[in-house]
This record gives sequence, C-alpha cells and structure tokens, in this order.
Amino acid sequence: MTMSVLKRMALTFLAAVLALTWARSGRAQADCIGERGQDLLDVLSVGVRHNVWLVLDTSGSMGEPFQSGGASKLDTAKVVIGDLLNQLVDSSQQPLVNWGFVHFDRNPQNVPACSDPFEVQCQGLRSSSLINPPACGGPDNREQILDKLGLAQANGWTPNGKSLDQVSTEIQNNFLPGLLLNQQNFVIILTDGDDTCECSDNAWDEDLSGVETTLPVFLRSQSGSSSPTQDVTTPDDRRAYNAGLKGQLAYTRLNPSLSDRASAEKGDVFVVGLGLADASKARANHLAWEASGIAFRPDARPAFFADNAAQLNQALRDIFANIGLPAAEVTLSASVVGSVKEVVVSHTNTTQGLTNADLLASGSGDTQVRSLRVSHRNNVLFTTSVETPGFAGHLRAFNTFQVQADETRAADFTQLWDAGEVLRDREMSVDPRRIFYNLPDGTGAQLSSTLGTTSLAPSDLGVAAGFLSDFDPTGIGAKTDVDAVEMVEKIIQGWRLVVDPTNGFYQADGITLNFSELEADGTRTWKLLDATNSAPAVALNPPRSPDADPPQPAAEYQTFFDEQINRMTVVYLGTNGGMLHAFRADNGYEIYGYIPHDLLTKLPNLVRNIVADNNGVSNHEFFVASSATLEDAFLQDAPSGNPEWRTVLAFGRGPGGKFLTALDVTAVGEWDGTNSLAVPAGFQPPELLFTVGNRDGVVDLDPNGESYDGLGETW
Repeated sequence: MTMSVLKRMALTFLAAVLALTWARSGRAQADCIGERGQDLLDVLSVGVRHNVWLVLDTSGSMGEPFQSGGASKLDTAKVVIGDLLNQLVDSSQQPLVNWGFVHFDRNPQNVPACSDPFEVQCQGLRSSSLINPPACGGPDNREQILDKLGLAQANGWTPNGKSLDQVSTEIQNNFLPGLLLNQQNFVIILTDGDDTCECSDNAWDEDLSGVETTLPVFLRSQSGSSSPTQDVTTPDDRRAYNAGLKGQLAYTRLNPSLSDRASAEKGDVFVVGLGLADASKARANHLAWEASGIAFRPDARPAFFADNAAQLNQALRDIFANIGLPAAEVTLSASVVGSVKEVVVSHTNTTQGLTNADLLASGSGDTQVRSLRVSHRNNVLFTTSVETPGFAGHLRAFNTFQVQADETRAADFTQLWDAGEVLRDREMSVDPRRIFYNLPDGTGAQLSSTLGTTSLAPSDLGVAAGFLSDFDPTGIGAKTDVDAVEMVEKIIQGWRLVVDPTNGFYQADGITLNFSELEADGTRTWKLLDATNSAPAVALNPPRSPDADPPQPAAEYQTFFDEQINRMTVVYLGTNGGMLHAFRADNGYEIYGYIPHDLLTKLPNLVRNIVADNNGVSNHEFFVASSATLEDAFLQDAPSGNPEWRTVLAFGRGPGGKFLTALDVTAVGEWDGTNSLAVPAGFQPPELLFTVGNRDGVVDLDPNGESYDGLGETW
C-alpha cells in the first residue's frame, strides 16, 4: 500500500518529533517537526529522512530487452523508477526519503595490468548526471532526477565496482559528516551485467591493500549463500571478485567505525540484477554480499533480481521496506485513564490502610470498600506508541496519583508496566500465548501453541507449499501446505523463523521447521506491533451502583454486579499484529489475543513482511486499526441462552477492513489479590456475538444469511 492511498487518520499526539537541523556548512537549515493531527505514517516520515542514491547501469546491454521481450531494460527501469519516485510519498505528496541519482558514463572496455586495482581507464559514473539528496526541508528534487533519467542512453561497458567506489567517496566526503540523529545513507545500484572494467588477470587480497596474492580466493555466490565456496578461476569471476572488494570498501566508507559496520548503523548498499543468467546472478550476489557488509555483520544480503517491470517494481519496494524509516518512537492515538483496583495497594503507596483483602470484599452491601474504590477512580493512565523502523508497539500504564490520608490526591506519574516488554520477556515454551480465532461460519478455536502442530487449514489462510520461497536461501519455502500454515501461526504468535543459509527454514533433518524464541542477537522476539488509530479500552468491575438508580432490569443487574465485582480489570487494544489483545491492567500480562475471520487471509502478508524484515511504511498492513468500545448490556438472548446482563466489546478495523465485531468478554476471571503474571482464575475465552461486513465488495453473509455489502470502513 503506498502512502498516496492511505486514509488520513484522526490522531492526537502527546509527543512531537524533535526539531533536527543539518550541521554541515553549505546545507540549508530547516526544522523537521511533526504537526498535531497528521496522518500517523506522515508523522513517521517527516523530519529525518534517509538519503537514498539510485545508481543506474546505462551500459550498452541495457538497451536490449529482457528475455521475455518488450521494452529495453533501460526504458523499463526509467518507467519503474519514475513511478516509484511518485508513489513512495506521504499523503501530502512529499517523498518518504531524500532521493539522489546518478548513472554510468560511457565507459570503454578495459583490462588493466592490475598494478593498482582502484585505477582503471573506465570512467565509472557520469558526474554531470549526479543529483544529490536535498537537505531536511530542502526543495523536492524529483523533477531534476526525472530529467536526468530521461536523457540517459545505453552505451559503453559496466563499471559496477568503480561506480560503488565513486558514489561511496561522494557520500563519505559530503554526506557522512552531516548525518542527523538516526539518519542513514543508502545506495541502490541497478545493473544488468557482470563488471567489465575490473582486473581480469589477478585477484587481490581482501585487506584492500592492493597487494597481489597467490592464496585461493572465493566468491560468495552459490545458491545465494554468504559462504565463500566458489574458487575464482575465470576472468569473469576475477572481475567479480575485485568488484566485490570495491563493494566492501563502499560499505566501510558508509560505516566508518567497527560498531557502525557491525550493524550498518550509518548506511548500506543494495544490488538489483536485471535480466541476469544464473552465472551472472551468482556474481551479482557476491557483489551484494560484500557491499552490504558480510565481512562485518551476519545479516548482509544477496542481490535482488528482476526479469520484467513488475519484478523490478517489487524488488525496489522490498528494498525500500528494508530501508524503512529512521529509528524513532511516536506516541499514538488518544491516551485513556481507567480505574484499576488491582494497583491501589501495590503502586499508589496509599496511606488509607487499604489491603488486598479489603479490595477483595465483594457484594453490593460492602459500601465502605465501594467508597474506597471510588476515591481511587481513574488512577491509571494508558498510552500507546510505536517504534520505527519495524513498527514495534508499546502499551504503557502510569500511576496518576497517590491518595493521602485525607483522601486528597497527589500527582504521581510512575510507570507501572509496558505490555510490549512484558510480552517480549514471556517464555512461550513455558507460558504459551492464547490466541483465539473465529471462522466465517462462526466456529472458533485457539491457535496451536505447540511446535509441529497447527490449528487452521491452508484454505483458511490462503497459503500452500512454496510459501515464502522467495525468502528461502534454498528457494523451497514451505515444503507442505501444513508447513505453510505453521509458519503463519507461529510467527503471528511471536516465534522467529530461523533462516539458515544451507538448510533454509528447516533444521538439519530437513523436515522440522526451525523456530526460535530468540532473535539472532540472543534477545527475545518483540511480539506487540503498533496500535495505529486504536486507543485502549478498559473493562473494570460493573461501574453502575445496584442500589442507587440501577439500570433496568434491576434484579438481573444486581446478580451481574455481585458476580463480577472482583473480576480482573482488563485493557483491550487492537493492533496491526493481526488481532485484538486483552491485557491484565495490574501488570500488562497478555491474557489472550483474538483474530476475527476476515483478518485470517491477511496474516500471510504480515508474516512475509516479518520474515523479510520488511514491515515498513510502503507495505504496512492494517488489521485492528480502530478503537474498541465497551458497554454492559442486557441481552435478551445471551450466549448462555438466557436473558442476562453481559459485558460487550465491539471493534471495527479502521483501514484494516469493512467489518465490525462484537464479543462477550464478561467472564475474564477474578482477581485473587496477587499481581501474578498469569491468566486470572475462572478465565473463559471471549464469545463471538457477531462479525458483519464485506470484503472488497464481496458480500459476506452473517450466520442468518443477511448481507452487509453497504458497510463502509469502521473507524
């Protein structure tokens, strides 16, 4: 989904993006500030934008068509780049990155004597075509880029290595010193062939010293693997090896310190191969591995490939999603205050002498305890925020006051918990998550939490064998339909699918999918995604008094009140992790998640983004992007079959779809006087009352056969 089609969201921000300015002389100073009420993804894109240079191969072979025919590779690249520049924008049509552009010069073929690997007769890049990214707040330069792009012609040879050498020198000299906080420099080189300007006789030592070596040297190219397994023997391989050295040099220039290089902290390089045969793909992979820092970090990458316009468009979008946004955290939506009896004793340092036993006193007759609870009304503030890139979500709870002996309040905004951190630290193999779902026919179940088992059918998700094959080093992806289902179910729960360069997604036995609770760096996986446009909703014990103007029918409400007086206070939050979450209000523990049927077929796209580490602005998936509403309601036909009072939660999807769901969330379980990280005693899963809506103009029927084709987006 591009920013040009995102709906403007009604957001209230408690924190603004800090004003940041360029420090380097010769660059215009301009504040980069987010405005209240802006579209979330607009706010995440204003201020600090990454610098991105497109380096275009204009060698003679770019004038030829792809193997499938049609327009030339150069003309195809021109159209795709032009579309990309105009599509990767926010809703005010401003680009999401600071674009730069340069293309190859007309280079003669040259096979030098290799006395110096970095001095060859090929010109490399055409300096007159260079357009550097603008400063923060500087003028939009896309028209200039499109003008230069239109004038580019296909002629000459292919100096991939020298071009990376030159553009990285430009960045090192003029853009590295002035990087803003969290800003990075990126290079995307689009090429259709092997380097024809590098040394074809000798290979050079990887220390970049230029000293000839007789030691064996290798290309990192076989099967897209980063392992150096192919001995350099042919002239094409030797040129590719030496081009790779310049790619490695480019990476070190973009990342000057060892700590920078270990994580691509200040910049990165992407390689896109156009219409390449297998042998050339292998050599392009080598250039990509070296230029993305395989000598310094484990998460370097092979090249992206395209054999037509659609694949090139997708490759560039995948790269853009990798680039993402500068690291930041933005406060989302409206904050909510709620009354949480469970934190009165443990967090407010009350001097009223309250105890857990006092707060557990139940029944409508205990007016003293009820009065004490009232004095602590609205004692917790709940806020949400999102981190970029990656869209990690936070739901935080803050104490708002301390109650004094005279029952007056003193402000106290101590953070009580962060549900994102609590969920991250949860050991799923010991304490598995409970994620429920419903199917279109109203039946439902819980996602299997046991590795090697599944709950959903392939048709429920729309997946099959081969799922994620484009991200699998072996090119296989899921070996069976059931494996594809397990990939979706487990990744949605927070497991990481381990990608091994030899075994792909499987363990050494080649049969068992390889999941881990840990990231590659040993930290636990982050499981809570962003709550865009979704504010928290708090369900506490029934708030209406049964003996002072009770709601009707009063007798049934009295029963409801007495039964639910000590139920757990719960915070509900919809997120773009695919579900609605229910958290304990005292400690942030996730009691359960719930996925309505209309979101099941959207989950594979989210899983693709997570596995590819591509959960960015340009392809962001929306799920439950609308605030839930909670009410106690008298249902003539409650799930029990009897007329009775129940607590009903209703939520829409926002930009996530044209559906509305209502759940019975009455029996969440009782608070036992402790703040344990566990499901409360007596917990029962939510019961579906209804889901109504329509999917992209296709009428869905509710269980009674009624259609809701006129229902629009539910915000």
